[in-house]
Formats: sequence, C-alpha cells, structure tokens
Amino acid sequence: MKPIEFDQMTGIAAEHQPQFENLPMYRDDKQIISCWQLSGEELKTIQETGVIWMRLFQSGRGNYITPSLLEADSPFKGSEAKEIQPTATLEEWWLGYYHNPTVPVVFGKCVDDTKNRHFPLVYPIHTSRVDTLQDFKEGLIIATKNSTYKLGKHHEEEQDHWEPKGVE
Repeated sequence: MKPIEFDQMTGIAAEHQPQFENLPMYRDDKQIISCWQLSGEELKTIQETGVIWMRLFQSGRGNYITPSLLEADSPFKGSEAKEIQPTATLEEWWLGYYHNPTVPVVFGKCVDDTKNRHFPLVYPIHTSRVDTLQDFKEGLIIATKNSTYKLGKHHEEEQDHWEPKGVE
C-alpha cells in the first residue's frame, strides 16, 4: 500500500525525513486522515482472503494504543463530508526562514484565531506543506501540529525568500 495525495489534505507528515515515506494527510484537532492506494497484488490478496492487517508501532514509552480505524469509504463523502474549518487566517503573508535556514516557514498576521492564542502581529507558522511557491495562494489551507490556517492576502511588498534546498 502506498499513501497518496488527496483534495482535502492539509499537510504532509515525515516530509524532509528520508528514513520515512511522506504521508499526505488531513489533520485537525480530533483526527488525522490519510488515503492509501493498493497494488494489484494487494487487491488480489484482499479479494482472496477478505481481510486487511493493521500494524501500529509503539515508541517503547508506554503500552498504549492509539485509537485507529480502517475504512473503505472516504470520510469526506456523503452526509459525513467535512469542510475544513481553519482555526485562524494569515493576512499579509510571505514565505521565508526562521531560525533554521533549511526549514521554510510562512510569516503572516494571524487574525480571527478561534483559539485566541495570537495577536495580529507578524507570526512564523511552521508547516510541512511548503513544497513549491506555486502551491501558495489566497484561500489555501495549511496545517501545523495543532492548527489549520487559511491564507488571506499575500503581502504585496514583501519578497518571498524561499528556495527548495537540494533541488537543481
């Protein structure tokens, strides 16, 4: 099985971590959703056996199991369709670096914060969603570990200071 990108995704887990495969995902305060594509051989095996196995890895720091669910139907379809609600909006945003010159971040004024954590000052947002500049436009939803942000107006005077590292 291979994790694949999907329309509702808000980020990519394990990006820039070569020991792991990228995991396109939708993430909010209650859940993480990913979409997996099966190979022809996997489909054949499931057709023959009627079962799917799930393996959860533990960090060794406790004997707890993360609540998990495998399902065939998209959690985004039908009456259960969920519109992604951002926890805040970033206005006058631009791309750059903050502390670490290899990890790009989005800077912007955080407004309409439903968690009431930010003031409308310039604020760095660390997200794994920074793939290419072309991806960033007004209305895009980006995710961090605990929040989702909707991109408002791009800062007209500030230059985006971002180049993919290691790409020629």
